[in-house]
Amino acid sequence: MKSDLITGGSGFLESHVTRLYLSRGDKVRVLDELSTGSYENLVDLEVNADFSFTNEDVRNPFQIDCATVLNFERN
Repeated sequence: MKSDLITGGSGFLESHVTRLYLSRGDKVRVLDELSTGSYENLVDLEVNADFSFTNEDVRNPFQIDCATVLNFERN
């Protein structure tokens, strides 16, 4: 199953979007460099096997296989 990528996912609103996608059974990968958000908004999701977090700036090159991209980065 491909995952959904949420960039900027550590913000208050974005963390709720992450929870919504997880609640419908999706695999969610959050990519955020934490300049405006906080990992504390996501820390409770660490126990969910369908959740992963990468501390990285979306402006840096990266490669990921995903079905959906939700870009909430503000930079």
